[in-house]
Amino acid sequence: MNTPGDSKKRKAERTQNAEELLDRGREYMVEKKFEQAYKLFKHAAELEPENAEVYYHLGIASEARNMIDDAIKAYQESLKYNSKHKLARQRLHNLVGG
Repeated sequence: MNTPGDSKKRKAERTQNAEELLDRGREYMVEKKFEQAYKLFKHAAELEPENAEVYYHLGIASEARNMIDDAIKAYQESLKYNSKHKLARQRLHNLVGG
């Protein structure tokens, strides 16, 4: 039987796992291993689908892979969950103008 405590524990585990994936993905980006970074950021987004920072990094990895439409979507998702994310807004503006 699941208790409310179990649900909170699972959410905390997902958050921790997403943060670990985000950290490793950032390392891959520094190493210019964009494909690996992209995969980790995608997985992190599955674990934490409302995490603006994950989508921001997914956008960067998408840009690095020349997947501009995906990058635009990722930045839009980032701004959906954090409308004040300045870097996501700036990168989106650089891609679509206006």
